[in-house]
Amino acid sequence: MAQPRSLASVTAIGVINIVVASLLLLLQFCGLVIMLVGEDFINDPNAKAMERFLEQNIPAHHVTQVFNTVFYLLLSVLLLVFAIGLLRRSNGCRVGTILLSWIYIFAAVAQLIYYFVLVAPQMSRFFQMAGIPGIQDARFLVTITTIIYVVIVLVTSVYALIVALHLSRAYVKEYFWADASDFDESRDERRPADDDWYERRQRSLEEEEGY
Repeated sequence: MAQPRSLASVTAIGVINIVVASLLLLLQFCGLVIMLVGEDFINDPNAKAMERFLEQNIPAHHVTQVFNTVFYLLLSVLLLVFAIGLLRRSNGCRVGTILLSWIYIFAAVAQLIYYFVLVAPQMSRFFQMAGIPGIQDARFLVTITTIIYVVIVLVTSVYALIVALHLSRAYVKEYFWADASDFDESRDERRPADDDWYERRQRSLEEEEGY
């Protein structure tokens, strides 16, 4: 039997997802530790004051933070498992990666809405308060952090959309379903996709099984 040959785009997605999932897992684990330690971990008095202000003025702010940390921790674990499965040509992991991509996109949009509708206005109120030493430096730091956060969310959402659409293409499905001897390696992303080819191939296989 012919040995399975990797599809370059699927291999690239698998490797990138392993790196992203590992970084996300590390970040969420650190975030979980910080939440368990509490305010004792924060040395900046302005940051402590802002966190207390947000908890007092945003409903269920702390609960939302805990939920986000646990959610992204679970998502990073699943993403890592599915990424390894992609490299092993697991169709279940392909489907799982597509679902995770859409879930992440919707979660990212919801998180941006939550931030700009509830968190950002309260942060503006906090920075307008007088008599807090070093408030302008803290405001500049939060502004830079917000810009970086929005850029990261947008870039990762676009990447997730590309992954979901690419793994749904007909010839990529065939790569996961077909035997190594049946798969045409030349049908890659550089050639126009024949979206009916996969369906025709499936009908042909069903007809062969009927004889």
